[in-house]
Amino acid sequence: MVRYSSWMESLVICLITLALTLTAVSSNAAGEDTASRRTLYECQKKAAEYTYNLDKAGDKELFDKHVQECITASKINPAPAALLKTGAGNMPFCTDADMAWCSSCWMAPGNDWCCTKKSNPAQPLPDCGSSSANATCDYTACSGGCNGACRKPPKNYYGATNIKITNQTDADVTFMFVTGAVTKPGELGACTDTDKIISYQWVVQNTDWCKDPQAGEVQNSGWCTGTVKKGSSVELKRTGDDANKCLTGGIHLWPEKASCPAPHGFTQGEFTFNPTDTSTEGVNISLVNGVSYAMSINLPGEAWTVQDNAKTIKVIGPNEGISGDNNKPGIYPPGCTDCVQLVGPLPCSNAPNKKCQSVRQCHAQRGGITGGTVEFVIEKKF
Repeated sequence: MVRYSSWMESLVICLITLALTLTAVSSNAAGEDTASRRTLYECQKKAAEYTYNLDKAGDKELFDKHVQECITASKINPAPAALLKTGAGNMPFCTDADMAWCSSCWMAPGNDWCCTKKSNPAQPLPDCGSSSANATCDYTACSGGCNGACRKPPKNYYGATNIKITNQTDADVTFMFVTGAVTKPGELGACTDTDKIISYQWVVQNTDWCKDPQAGEVQNSGWCTGTVKKGSSVELKRTGDDANKCLTGGIHLWPEKASCPAPHGFTQGEFTFNPTDTSTEGVNISLVNGVSYAMSINLPGEAWTVQDNAKTIKVIGPNEGISGDNNKPGIYPPGCTDCVQLVGPLPCSNAPNKKCQSVRQCHAQRGGITGGTVEFVIEKKF
């Protein structure tokens, strides 16, 4: 007769082996076979607990009987499948709070689920991956299975990401609002559809502050000028069909088209919101062409992270002057075209390349979630 301790030890080893097998085959086995294996595993686990509680853990006949009863019951009245993408028991969409942890998952286009709980405190990134359309929420990587996971929201599920420009200086500030070009076929870029992009003409037509539009050399690119009075703000808001269109460009704190105005160039706030073909929004302060004002950026929600790491961020800046310490998250220092170094010729001789970032942290980004208002704050003139 098998001793109690040996039987329990053998059972535990068996269940662990079966669990590992299920994990290995779940990504490519047929859905029905995977479900049957999962049911068997769950029933064996329940039977082990049942016989143990009866003080009959060594009774294999009773164990097998309870397994069969469990399997039969599951076929008659199966547990509701929590489908990842379809079905009544859908896995919940990731919320903004989830995104503070899961956002990096969505920067890989194929990923569609994420563990909302940190299974290992030392782990720098969340567990995430991709599933088939009929996959259920039994994710062993997540400590709570379906309860410990969430799925990627549909594109632009949380609406338009809008812009607010606030002037905290003691004088009116005139700036240039620039919109980026449609990405050419075969090139990487955020806005690839001419029908789903915000143009400089749209900004002029849908705001009361942007005037004197001028076209750029590439399709959709162009600019207009706006003035924000001291102690006031102006906004760019999108609704209806425009809410989900890609908005990319920059706020140049200089009112004229000039690459390197005296004395030390100009400060830029750069952005890409509601992108067409990616799931990642991005924003930064660029001093590549110099410094004219101190700017900071207030970011909405919890999901913004610093480039190349999982550190969350709520505010970028403010930047310092041309000779100040701009080794801060979300800022490209003067002349540092590649964040940590100068690549190519120096853009502006009056914005010297003195000290670039020590690590790649010049960009703030969030994946999978949109919405809210990004506020660019003009703090002082240098």
